Amino acid sequence: MVKEGIRMKKILVFSLGPIFKDYVHGGSQKVLREVAMHLGEQGHKVNIYCVRREDNNDIFELSKNVKVYPVLKFKQTFPSSYKTSPYNLWEIIKILKKQIGNHDVFYVHDAGLNFHFLCNQNIPTIISLRDFLYPETLLGAFNFLRDKIIVNSEYTRESVKHTVGQYLSGIEKRIEFINNGINLDLFKKTKPKEIMSLFEDKFDKNDIKIIYPHRPDPSKGVYQSLELINRLKNKRGLKNVKLLIPHYIDENVSGELNEHYKNIKKI
Repeated sequence: MVKEGIRMKKILVFSLGPIFKDYVHGGSQKVLREVAMHLGEQGHKVNIYCVRREDNNDIFELSKNVKVYPVLKFKQTFPSSYKTSPYNLWEIIKILKKQIGNHDVFYVHDAGLNFHFLCNQNIPTIISLRDFLYPETLLGAFNFLRDKIIVNSEYTRESVKHTVGQYLSGIEKRIEFINNGINLDLFKKTKPKEIMSLFEDKFDKNDIKIIYPHRPDPSKGVYQSLELINRLKNKRGLKNVKLLIPHYIDENVSGELNEHYKNIKKI
């Protein structure tokens, strides 16, 4: 049911990252899922167009009024999402151009759309900056000439103001600061019995287990975690310390992580 005074809108969402039905690919996609589902509950119709992957290429209903179209043939995994053939890029442009004309609002998650000539002057166009680091996001921010930029921290707002704002005057008037916040119903102190039950047969009862909850990428701190284990073992004498590293879902569609895993095992 739409709240009184709010007109139902058709919202087109673009995401370079994948949206899965039963999995969450990363923190940014977690935010997008929850925002989209909330808008759907409010009565708006949300259509999410995202990257097509071998393990995620069927159109599906994410929740009430929210539909996901994993049909855009970008490179299946980060980084270098635009590293695909020219005819794939042409097809992506054709799909998005048609859909933009059929919606009331266009939202670009992570500012990841680098075809700004697509933006239709007749409908509001909003981008968000979940970070101010990755190339696709930086290009999206510096090419932005439309309505609103959503940032998730004061630091990002100041970064945009003092970089993009150097040539695009008045940019601060178009920035909206929305703090991500923390879901305290989900993130609370608890005994991790459910997680540890998955590994009970792989560890001794007295093992000290440290969880590394990220993809095995150097930028995510995996080598620093290995150094921590090294210090605990060799300088503190804790021989029963174990580091738990998950296998990342991108292994299903890419061999790019193989080298990282080899280096991790070697170290």
